[in-house]
Amino acid sequence: MGTMKRSIVIIVAAVVVIAAGLGVWLLWKPEPKGIVVAVSALPDSLNPVLEQNLARYGLAARCGRVRAAEVPVLELDDPGSDARRRISDEIRLAICDDRAEAIVLGCAGMAPLAASLADEHGVPVVEGVSAAVKLADSLYALGLKTSKIGAWAVPRAKARGAAEKFLAAENRP
Repeated sequence: MGTMKRSIVIIVAAVVVIAAGLGVWLLWKPEPKGIVVAVSALPDSLNPVLEQNLARYGLAARCGRVRAAEVPVLELDDPGSDARRRISDEIRLAICDDRAEAIVLGCAGMAPLAASLADEHGVPVVEGVSAAVKLADSLYALGLKTSKIGAWAVPRAKARGAAEKFLAAENRP
């Protein structure tokens, strides 16, 4: 398979997995034995949207709760902000109040914090984009390829329609 085709396979796999963003880790791991809580940087008012997405992808039963740290994303890059503390506080509440045994971060901007938050709280802290990239990489390493049937089949040849003929005639000198 050519380099371009390999790249396309990886990109398609990554996009499909990232589409489930918040739930990617929940989707591919075995049935959780404990309670998993998602912590988002978004405002609390958007929790219903995240909860609807979890339900749409069949992941609501695997996520005990969605919590909002209410951290503006740009503050995640500001060393002077209290963004990390607010996220850590929300994780602490998830562990104490929700009995969370694992945390899924709901914002790619939190990726650099995942390891230190896991160390601090003693629970797995998963960041969805990194998990999705690893999953896409593993699919590629397994040699899996895009299906050649159904939605991924090569399109059938089509007869030129009236609009195409009109546009072709309009482009003549």
